[in-house]
Amino acid sequence: MKTFINECFRESGRIYWVLLRISLPLLILIRVLDENFNFISLVGDWLSPIMSFVGLPGQAGIVWATALFLQLYAAMLVLASLWTELNLTTAQATVLATLMLTAHALPVELRIVQKAGVRLSAMLAVRMGGAIILGMLLHAIYSGGDFLQTPATIYFSPSPVNTGWMGWFKEQAKNWFLIYLVILALVTFVRILKATHAEKLLATVLSPLLRLMGIGKQATTTTLIGITLGLSYGGGLLIEASRSGEISRRDMLCVLTLLCLCHSVIEDTLAMLLIGAHVSGVLVARVIFAFVFMAIFAQCIKRLSDSTLLRFMLISK
Repeated sequence: MKTFINECFRESGRIYWVLLRISLPLLILIRVLDENFNFISLVGDWLSPIMSFVGLPGQAGIVWATALFLQLYAAMLVLASLWTELNLTTAQATVLATLMLTAHALPVELRIVQKAGVRLSAMLAVRMGGAIILGMLLHAIYSGGDFLQTPATIYFSPSPVNTGWMGWFKEQAKNWFLIYLVILALVTFVRILKATHAEKLLATVLSPLLRLMGIGKQATTTTLIGITLGLSYGGGLLIEASRSGEISRRDMLCVLTLLCLCHSVIEDTLAMLLIGAHVSGVLVARVIFAFVFMAIFAQCIKRLSDSTLLRFMLISK
């Protein structure tokens, strides 16, 4: 029992250190760029023309830009401050929420993907392209069928935030402590699944669906963790699996592509409901879109040679 506990702490410590080493410098860099050059506002201006393709006002670009470079809760704060000006319908709030769910926290999450052996450029194209395509599809469905055209209601009332560096570091310290506890719990859970052979049973039950998306049984647990809890947690486990060779390169590509399109379906979905989004878009459509995309993607990469995958999608070890 003591050996089991020690191994859980050691493994969770390794995963935590990798995530911290990747994430914290990027978060500091983005904060410096934004404070000195209004970086996020500039990106919001660049995104403004794209908003018309998904039926959103140009100002919504700053909300998505905040989500792209920071995280969903920061974008929710910006949205709350612009709520009266934007005057969104439920359909528009759903489309905006879906854009944010599909593509957010890119500097950190794409770096995690890269560390797991997949090219950053390929996954950037998947996330941005997937977000815009899904947003356009939802806009066409909602506007064409005159669905959800009533004014959206926001249920998110932000409290004052300490914007100074000291307050920022305190917030980060609290967040990273919680992240470590979650990683420790996940590592322990996965080891219990392996020790009791429940992981094999889970893989057998889900193998038909995973096989359709090009994912082998070995990646079952980490895929489910990523889908339910988030790419950062699942990604940390995948980086460890990539280094150990536990999951094949092609499986890794398929798992990470799926997680780039659909992860944290519990917490993130609930957060988006607070800004007036509808479950039909932020959960149902997002999951269906990700699974259909993966079924097509898996068939396409089957036809590609290892050398082609290394050239365009995978990173040489």
